[in-house]
Amino acid sequence: MKVEQISVFLENKSGRLADVTSVLAEAGINLRALSLADTADFGILRLIVNDTERAKQVLKDNGFTVGLTEVVAVEVEDKPGGMAFELVERCAGCKPGRPASRSRSQPKMEDNLFTRPKRITH
Repeated sequence: MKVEQISVFLENKSGRLADVTSVLAEAGINLRALSLADTADFGILRLIVNDTERAKQVLKDNGFTVGLTEVVAVEVEDKPGGMAFELVERCAGCKPGRPASRSRSQPKMEDNLFTRPKRITH
């Protein structure tokens, strides 16, 4: 399914991640997924939340630089092979664009990227 992901530009300083999560918690925003890519000086915090528009506004109101990107989200079972199985079953035919950090490209469903294995064991 397609969802909107929030990207927050952060200084790589102690406490900045806690600042973001605290602001969202105080606003009643639920974090569903989080990833962080950082360098020595800065980072991009990527979030999937229950109320994207509200979270974006709350973060902007608190001085954070925020962007939105539409991404494909796949829920996978928490077991060995769960991700591989779901990627093959649900994303057969997906072709991701360039990474979100460089582009707003959308996956193209008509191109086949994933090859179905002959057998999947669970």
